[in-house]
Amino acid sequence: MTSFTPQFITELKDRIDAVSLIGDSVELTPSGKSYKGKCPFHQEKTPSFHVYPVDQTYHCYGCGAHGSMIDFVMHQKGLKFPEAVKMLADLVGIPLPPDGKQSRYTPKELNKFRLLYSTLEAAADYYQKTLADGSAGLKYLESRGIQQEIIEKFALGYAPNAFDSISLALARVEEQVLLDCGLITQSDKGKSYDKFRDRVMFPIRDMRGRTIAFGGRVVSTDQAPKYMNSPQSLVYNKSKCLYGIYEAWRSNASLSSLIVVEGYMDVIALAQHGIENVVAPLGTALTLQQIQLMLKYCSEYVLCFDGDDAGATATWRALEHGYSLLKKGQRIRVVRLPKGDDPDSYVRTHGVEQFHELVEKAPNSSAYFFNELQAQYDINDPEGQSAFVERARTVINEIPYELYRDFMFRKLQDIVGHDIPILGLRDYPSVGSRTTRELSSQNNKSTDRKSKRLKVGERNTLRSLVHNMDVVPLISKKSMNSISELQKESLIFDAILRIRENELNNFAQLLASYENNSPEHRYLVQVAESAPPGLQETGLRDPLLNAIDTLIFRFKREIARRDV
Repeated sequence: MTSFTPQFITELKDRIDAVSLIGDSVELTPSGKSYKGKCPFHQEKTPSFHVYPVDQTYHCYGCGAHGSMIDFVMHQKGLKFPEAVKMLADLVGIPLPPDGKQSRYTPKELNKFRLLYSTLEAAADYYQKTLADGSAGLKYLESRGIQQEIIEKFALGYAPNAFDSISLALARVEEQVLLDCGLITQSDKGKSYDKFRDRVMFPIRDMRGRTIAFGGRVVSTDQAPKYMNSPQSLVYNKSKCLYGIYEAWRSNASLSSLIVVEGYMDVIALAQHGIENVVAPLGTALTLQQIQLMLKYCSEYVLCFDGDDAGATATWRALEHGYSLLKKGQRIRVVRLPKGDDPDSYVRTHGVEQFHELVEKAPNSSAYFFNELQAQYDINDPEGQSAFVERARTVINEIPYELYRDFMFRKLQDIVGHDIPILGLRDYPSVGSRTTRELSSQNNKSTDRKSKRLKVGERNTLRSLVHNMDVVPLISKKSMNSISELQKESLIFDAILRIRENELNNFAQLLASYENNSPEHRYLVQVAESAPPGLQETGLRDPLLNAIDTLIFRFKREIARRDV
């Protein structure tokens, strides 16, 4: 009988998204710190089945069914344990060793993960103790009105103004480990010294409460930059984490919604005023992965960036990402702060009640979207109107929630006062037009589905592929056989086959392989204009290969369902 090491099972469980897996067959809605729906294992009128995303478990308070995601697949599919493990490993792209006994990581690599976590935790403890000794960091926090309760809740600390403080405090830790954690850095001559000096330290924690990185704000010296962040590491990817989300989830605040702000101190300052459902990206614009992380715990988020040009730019980019992931039941709203204000300064000047009112009255994102665009273009002249329409529909095209997308197009048509011409994709003619129904009917009759609108997973994978075509030769023979079978199902598979069979080396060659102005040609141009998404890192294997394998599994499953 096949057996699996505890390490392999732990890796598998860490990779599975419980809400996505169960949500594929059960309609789930956020409910406090869980998601709830009707139990798939017994008949019920009132939902009593809960999925807990942090623990990656489920429990039905009606029939008592409970367990891990492996248990769920075993129960739902009627599979034995080894079969369920193999199915889930295939789904998330973890290569399964022939005997099933090996871990994807060697014992040495697994030990390195543990060592990084323990070292970062020890560093957080040291910084906290240093803050408590009447440091410049503590004086700074006190000057900002931050009280001890919040300091302890967020485990705030202080890095002394010295070049060797963390090295001395963690003297038993090897220098290479400190480098891998991002706690020290090296000069051009190879001399090591503390990365964080004279800074208030903000531990960044994952959803298990483990310290995975730090942010630091300079206190009393003229160091630049004002804010400094840990570099990426084996345990930290800044595009997939949010500052404050662990603390928000652990608080008593309802996570039916989250407020997204720009910086660490905005999160801290709002928490000081009792507003605890606040998160911030980590020195980057809000990413797709960060939005996906938020949507595991809430169905609504409110963008509340600084009241300056940079804040407006960040809001627009976040809105574009948010729309590309929008699903039924989700909502995005936007707070516009007065020019020159950030959330912290606004609360200190106007009070917490007025901030609450500002958030509660924040308009839906659609109002912000169209108001911002109309302010940039003169829609009374043809050039301005065409530029306005092109900019708007480029974003609206990406909305996967069809009903919302249709309403957005109708709103766009209302603004310009006439029907929008064909949008350039086969299933995107004018909203509600006869052509829409005709083309939809034609697509349904055709066995070639590759020119149909791509779902978010396909679109992100294709976007990554056109920027990373050198990955195609690494696709396994088994996967390529599956891709050949699925060629007509999705543009992503067709593109991979063209790259492989014709030995295409760049995007220009791929584009030239399609008929000019065909739906596929136009869609590839549109996709290539966007930056590639950060796909989920999996350690030793290229994340794009995992994403492709996941799509293969998904399409095979959908075909099996169609054939039933």
